[in-house]
Amino acid sequence: MADVDFSDSDLTGANLSVDAAAKGKALNLRNVNLTNGFICKTHISESTFDNSLLVGSNLTKTVFENCSFRGANFRNANLIKTEFINCDLRDADFIDANLLRTEFSRVRMHGVRGHMDPSVVIYASEIDISRDGPGQYDGNIDTVRRLLSASGAR
Repeated sequence: MADVDFSDSDLTGANLSVDAAAKGKALNLRNVNLTNGFICKTHISESTFDNSLLVGSNLTKTVFENCSFRGANFRNANLIKTEFINCDLRDADFIDANLLRTEFSRVRMHGVRGHMDPSVVIYASEIDISRDGPGQYDGNIDTVRRLLSASGAR
């Protein structure tokens, strides 16, 4: 259960970089509009972002650990040096997101969409692409590159 519940809220442009995260609170951001929002240079764990709009948001240098982003929309988001550790990213949309030096570790990624320039440096290990996950974490950086460079349409 989340300590702070923002579910179904319009938080367009909000800055959640320090507030709840600094207090160690789990967030419920399910179905939230956080378009052009900020969650930077912080650590968020045990939180839910399912079906949220993170379009154009700045999430740089943030560590998301044990979080769920099922169906989240990261289009045009800035994810430079962001880490996803033990997160559920199934059906997330990364089309046109900046993934430079983003790290994916022990994440579930079935159904993700995106356009990733093959020259972009990312880090990935223990990737699960099973439909119902958790399945086998046998995917790697090549799995993520294939998922994010071959899907979606411009």
